[in-house]
Parts: sequence; C-alpha cells; structure tokens
Amino acid sequence: MIASLLRAHHDNMAHAGAEKTLAGIRRSFWFPTMRKKVYEYIENCLTCLMVNTSTQGTEGETQLYPLPKEPLKILHIDHFGPLQGSADNYKHILVIIDAFTRFTWLSPTKSTGTTEVICCLDKLFNTFGRPKEIVSDRGTAFTSKEFKDFVLKFLVKHRLIAVASLWANGIAERINRYLKSALTKLIDTPDGWKDRLGEMQYIVNNTYHSSIKSSPAKLLLGFEQRNHEDHSFAQFTRMLVNVDSNLEKERKISRDAANQATELIRNYNKKYHDENRKKPSQYNVGDYVLIRDMRSKIGESSKLKPKYRGPYQITKCLGNNRYVVRDIPGFNHTPKPLDTILSSV
Repeated sequence: MIASLLRAHHDNMAHAGAEKTLAGIRRSFWFPTMRKKVYEYIENCLTCLMVNTSTQGTEGETQLYPLPKEPLKILHIDHFGPLQGSADNYKHILVIIDAFTRFTWLSPTKSTGTTEVICCLDKLFNTFGRPKEIVSDRGTAFTSKEFKDFVLKFLVKHRLIAVASLWANGIAERINRYLKSALTKLIDTPDGWKDRLGEMQYIVNNTYHSSIKSSPAKLLLGFEQRNHEDHSFAQFTRMLVNVDSNLEKERKISRDAANQATELIRNYNKKYHDENRKKPSQYNVGDYVLIRDMRSKIGESSKLKPKYRGPYQITKCLGNNRYVVRDIPGFNHTPKPLDTILSSV
C-alpha cells in the first residue's frame, strides 16, 4: 500500500521532489514515519539519480602526482579550439607545456589529428630532446595506434588522464583558460588569432608565474627573453567588466498564505544573493557603456569572440538599475540603430 502511494505521488507526478510528494500524500493519507519513507524512496529513485543535478558537494579528493625536479622531463599536451578558421584554414592550437618550468609551445593546427601532433612533437624532441613522460587527455589524437607507436619509438611514457578528470591535466587546462581570455583581447578579428600566436607564446613564457616564482623563460633558459618592441599588452582593449461562500474564504486564506510564503522566500533569496555581491554601479545620462554580446551565428566559433559590444550611450535613467541605451550619435555599430532598455544587473 505504501509503495503504491509513493509511486502514485512521486513517479506518476513527474518525479516530484520530497516536499511536494509529502504534501500530495498528506492531503488524503497518513502512515508512520511518512517523511523518512518518502525521503528514502526518492533518494533511491533511479530516474531521479540519473537526471537530477546533485546539490551536495562533489565526491573525490584531488590526487597529486609527483612533479619533476628538472625541466623537460614531463610534458603536458592538449588541443585548444576549435577557433574561427584562419585564412589558411587553421582551426586549433596544440598546447605543449613543460611541467617543471611551465614553458609553453603554441602550434597552429588544421585538425586535432595525430599527424600534426606527431610533427610538432618531433620538432620539439629534435630541439630539446625527448621527455620521460607525456600527459594528455583521451582525445583521438592521443589514443590512436600511430601515437602509441610514436611514443614507443622514443621510449616515452604516455599517461592518459581519466575522462572528466580535468584536474589531472590541470597545467594544460589553466593555460587554455588564459589563452581564451588573452587572445580575445589581443586580436582584432576572431580569425586573426594565428597571426598573433607567436606573440602570445612570448607573452605566456615571459610573464611571472606565482606557482614557480619566476617566468617560464627565465626558469628554462636562465634569462628573460628579449622584449618585443611592439608589446601588445599596451594596446589591449579593456573589457568592462564588469463557488460557495466557503470557497471564497478558503481561496483568500490560500492566497494570503501564498503571499506570505512568497515574501519570505523573496527576502531569503535576496539576502542570500546579496551576501557576496557588491552594489550595482550607478550610471548617468550621457555615460558610455559596453553591453554583453549575446548574438551568435550558426557555424561561428565564439571562443575568441568578445563578450561585450559597444560602446553605446545612456540616454535615460528609468530607476531600479534600468537604462535606455542607444547608439552614440553618428557612430552606429549596425545598420539598424540600437534603442533598447537594459539593466545593469
């Protein structure tokens, strides 16, 4: 009987949550330890376990691998992309990082295939010698027979990280996150990344890393590499971040209760939301602003696309952090002038 009730009020009600299931059963039934049985049933519901997002902390502790004591013994490799295709059809970046010094090599590739990976590694081995170990994810370029034969030929150990364990190749993942941000600021057009890749490699290798208390170049080579005369960080565009008588009576009681509950929840959510938030910036008529770019085109990569567009001008303040935003007179960004109401939060 209890099992049938649970199925009727949980399974047959689109797998409602515990409190909704309890409320449904309580309308007509009662049985001992009702709350406990409902929670146990839902906690063991296979459908819910497969579909629901867990609100509990993720299980598992970070596993630390021994770091090398000298340069060029362990290399981390990964692909970054796909990006907007360059004029000569390059769409990816092969990222190779020395685990000890964090020195990074960035090579443009047309695909994520094995052939281009082997070509890049072969050049690196001929210049710096072969490493003892290579760490990569389980991309097809690194799990192919051709790649296995390549590392076997050079007597290099190949460590494949577990699926979805990005922390195991964290060195490469951190560089990829940095590349996404820095390249977006450095390039003028999304397809111009390849022309600035050498400069990007220089910047990565000659920037101080707190984890190694040095720049990668100085740690590997013993000296800072000579600076570019046209150091592009000075030219970066700064991104703003920034039915009866009883029915009417019962309906009024229900609505009043709902209003009270809603207000309590609203106040709780506001307090919880605002605890780690700073007050929104206040703007005035005439101020220039950037707005988040939510536009997208089919087939266009957004990895290196700026997150904001503009500048635009505030022409009216509406209150509650809302503003009328229009194109700057004489400087339309699109054929159709922008004239919209936006919120700053």
